Amino acid sequence: MHRNRYKYREKGGGPVLSAGSGSGSNADMGSASTGLGYTELVFASDRLYGDPVRDLDVTVELVDEDSGRRKAVPAFWDGGAIWKARIGGDAAGTWTYRVVTSDPGANLNGLTGKVKVAGYPPLHPLWIHGGLRAYPQDYRLTYADGTPFFWMADTAWNGVLKADPADWEHYLKVRHEQGFTAVQCVMTHWRAMTADACGETAFAGEENIRINPAFFARLDAKVAAINRHGLVAGLVILWACTPGDVGYFLPEDDAILLARYIVARYGCHQVVWFLGGDGNYTGDKAERWRRIGRKVFGLLPKSGPGTSQGPGQGPAPAPGPAPGPGPAMGPAMGPGLGLGLGERLVTMHPGGQQWVADEFRYEKWYSFVGYQSGHGDSAKALNWLINGPPAGEWRNTPPRPIIDLEPNYEAHLSYHARRHITPHQVRRALYWNLLITPTAGVSYGNNSIWPWLTERGPAPGHQNIGISNAWQHGLYTPGIDSVTNIRRFFDSLPWWRLYPAPEMLLHQPAGDDPNGFVAAAKTDDNTLAVIYLPEGGKITLDISWLAQPDGEAVWYNPDAGIYMKPLPLAAAGGVCELSAPDRHDWVLLLRCRASEMCPSS
Repeated sequence: MHRNRYKYREKGGGPVLSAGSGSGSNADMGSASTGLGYTELVFASDRLYGDPVRDLDVTVELVDEDSGRRKAVPAFWDGGAIWKARIGGDAAGTWTYRVVTSDPGANLNGLTGKVKVAGYPPLHPLWIHGGLRAYPQDYRLTYADGTPFFWMADTAWNGVLKADPADWEHYLKVRHEQGFTAVQCVMTHWRAMTADACGETAFAGEENIRINPAFFARLDAKVAAINRHGLVAGLVILWACTPGDVGYFLPEDDAILLARYIVARYGCHQVVWFLGGDGNYTGDKAERWRRIGRKVFGLLPKSGPGTSQGPGQGPAPAPGPAPGPGPAMGPAMGPGLGLGLGERLVTMHPGGQQWVADEFRYEKWYSFVGYQSGHGDSAKALNWLINGPPAGEWRNTPPRPIIDLEPNYEAHLSYHARRHITPHQVRRALYWNLLITPTAGVSYGNNSIWPWLTERGPAPGHQNIGISNAWQHGLYTPGIDSVTNIRRFFDSLPWWRLYPAPEMLLHQPAGDDPNGFVAAAKTDDNTLAVIYLPEGGKITLDISWLAQPDGEAVWYNPDAGIYMKPLPLAAAGGVCELSAPDRHDWVLLLRCRASEMCPSS
């Protein structure tokens, strides 16, 4: 089995912590327990409802005893007479609470108490900087304290759904060590996982659905484990590709019901929501998804005082300049009352090479532009990425991070040549995506990991993509070595200051052949540039922009993770020619010698 040459280590990163637990007394019909990064309130109703998720809305309104900050957290039904509300560790402190229900006669309605919300563990690499944000007028994801967050996700669509808990723990440990920062998973049954190991699904029926809390209870520990291992959870709520997928066939009201349930159950974690997965959200279909997004992330709970109309409760906003989502990522609920549903980032995961940024650009719940360059290898498919919408989006307003959530998967059967996608093609797609947009991150996928098979065979519902190996074969691969090298490389740079700079190239060395497309980016202070050459060769560059006349060039081997000896830049009239060491792919660093932000060789 291939093993990667080294593990990624974060600067100043703390250990992976084990979940703590504890309990404390609360009001008569409620109790509190503490998990890693969140606190859970548990309430017992004195009556059973025929369809609890539809028949009863339960919201916990909280007031911070010290600051007076107000927060509303939706509770979710967990079977029988039990309702739970989970409060994330970013709300650490002592809070008084009041339960408000849509049934005035419910024993929970008006219940009051006090709860101490545990903060995030100290020095944990994921939580030390606070929750993720996408601030207005910014192209990068950041933590709450402003620290840039580099999105480097692995794709394990079926991982939470199918993995044995011990296997899942091992997988997450390895991925964190390899430099990944997030894991992408599907949260309901779909065509690649039609029922769980118990033969159950997330809900029963195709309309007027009845949610199955036992299905989700079996996922709880595995979702929490993602954060525990220092990884953000990128969770798909409604996979929507084919008629067998829940986001495709569910009526709109049922889709909203299911989505709000999932968000209420898992919103306490460090998650990024993919409202839709692999669907068509363009044209007439876009309006349906805009309505779903507003009602899941932009509406107030149905009950409770001070519930003024929130964003999205009327017609779609007219096109035109609009601010991006702010730090709270949600609407106001009257004076100073934040909505628990809206505190995490949200995007759409569209079908292959379907551009949906224009459809959601002015939606307040839409945090960043997610897209799928997909698994094609034709000239048309490659040009869509390097010369199409992804490369031009950053010039639009309002600015948002732009991230490819599904590029070429390693070992996936390519759509056009019908050959397995190679580590070089994987690496090429990753670097292209990182340099044709303001650098924010990119996702990786492996054809053995995402279906989570225990033995070699076809992925269910995906018979045209080739045979997949058992999931263990995707743990250590040449493509993942490239991911580790990417993290090490970009972490050595002020990557959050990189912007596309194709004008540096006087011409593309491969001409119109997209396979040899050279991508270039430079920092906004003109002290550093990163240029990716997928086929080596010679390039002619305009370096008149360089902030200081004495610069140097460093070649970096992205496959081996090795820097070559720096070379002085020799320019005539601001133009220089440089040749890669060979015809393999290379990264070129141009930098001012005096720059303190550049890596040593």
